[in-house]
Amino acid sequence: MPSKKLLRSPTRFPAPQKAAEPMKPAIAKALSAQLARDIGGRPAVDEPIPLPGTILYKTVGAPLVQRFPVQMMPALPTAYTIRDGELVDLRTRAAESPFLRAEEVEAKPLEWLWPGFIPIGALTLLGGAAGMGKSQAAISLAAALSSGGSWPTGERAEKGSALVLEAEDDVARTVTPRLMAAGAVLRRVGLGKALDLTQSLELLEAEAKRRGDLRLVVLSPIRKFFGDAELHGNLGVRAALDPILAWAERRRVAILGIAHPPKDKEHKEAFAGSTAFLELARAAYSVIPDPGDKNPVVKQKQRILVAAKNNLGADDVTLRYAIEGTRAGTIETRKVVWK
Repeated sequence: MPSKKLLRSPTRFPAPQKAAEPMKPAIAKALSAQLARDIGGRPAVDEPIPLPGTILYKTVGAPLVQRFPVQMMPALPTAYTIRDGELVDLRTRAAESPFLRAEEVEAKPLEWLWPGFIPIGALTLLGGAAGMGKSQAAISLAAALSSGGSWPTGERAEKGSALVLEAEDDVARTVTPRLMAAGAVLRRVGLGKALDLTQSLELLEAEAKRRGDLRLVVLSPIRKFFGDAELHGNLGVRAALDPILAWAERRRVAILGIAHPPKDKEHKEAFAGSTAFLELARAAYSVIPDPGDKNPVVKQKQRILVAAKNNLGADDVTLRYAIEGTRAGTIETRKVVWK
């Protein structure tokens, strides 16, 4: 029996945005006959042919057939696709097997914000002890995105907007001067304080719609953005994080979370206290002091960024950066210099 909630709100599973050929009259006629027998009604003749990985679906009283990801098919009352020019009723196959044919899944290329380092539609973590400049590194990436500048590895960034949500640093005295020093185009960078994203995800959606080109959301530190949610176990973290990751996937936005280990942990334990987040991240990087830097003051050493996890790209990368004093107009501040 299909979910009543699904029948009331089918648009919660939006159709793909790719164009498709107009439906051929013979197929439209066959589909109309099937729908008439099953639940009544008929599709518009110009309803698109299903794309690979999508299905056709009609609810009672709906004037048009809807298109949805094929993964939703087991919950739908009426589902068809086109295979080799023929109309196929997917409900019959679903009753026979819970598995999909590869031909029914639309193959998609990997999308990257920073090629090879930060994937689109997923969580990336940046972890390390306090004072390693993790938030400043994130600001330098947001600045590169906003200006269409270069990523630390030299590739040109595709210009877009970023949203930097900072729960600890003052946005006027700290974050904005650092953005200025990094060469950010300030109109393309939104700023905010801590939000409970388990209750206010619609605020991110509204900002994405307003900007139109949002590509990056920075959560610094990531644990501050989940209100009273239980974050000590994998199930609690997944329950809190899954809606945000689903939103990022749909919106084609990269989520960059800053992870602070407890203060009593060593540098090598970059993700202590955040292992559940680490399991859900597609990429994660540790920031440690450069052991080859002879400066006796740890916080003045060069930093090394090391891949702790990268499910989608190379995991043997090492980058270096330093934190240098500078000025943004008349304001003294600091900036990241990638080596």
